[in-house]
Amino acid sequence: MLYKELLEMNIPKILVRLIQLTMESVKCYGGVDGDLSDAFLTNSSLRQGDSLACLLFNFALEGAIRASGIQVGGTIFNHTAQLLGYADDIDVVGKTFGATSSAFVDLQREAGQFGLQVNQSKIKYMTTAKGGVPDHIEVNGC
Repeated sequence: MLYKELLEMNIPKILVRLIQLTMESVKCYGGVDGDLSDAFLTNSSLRQGDSLACLLFNFALEGAIRASGIQVGGTIFNHTAQLLGYADDIDVVGKTFGATSSAFVDLQREAGQFGLQVNQSKIKYMTTAKGGVPDHIEVNGC
């Protein structure tokens, strides 16, 4: 899915192929106190310390946002829900709880297609309603 998205973002085919080659069936070693472990293979995933990891994460997140159909431009005054993002932090803003939760579910579903997961321990919510604030909100298991 990521490779298809890279091509749709007009990344040259040769670069996409090079990225594929760096991620598939790579032989890795671990080391402790100068001793290397036996070789082990990794299959089609990013590795910690991979210089492409941050860039590919951003491409995957951009693909998930586009596929979700949630508005990212303009202001919330013109939309029922909108995303605001910086690096790996995403704010889902909505005029109603229903619009906000629907946008979250859409984004969570599309992010899953790219292998991205929501970190439930980092979810925060804020309400501006005049009534009382609920003690607990759960949307799609989060």
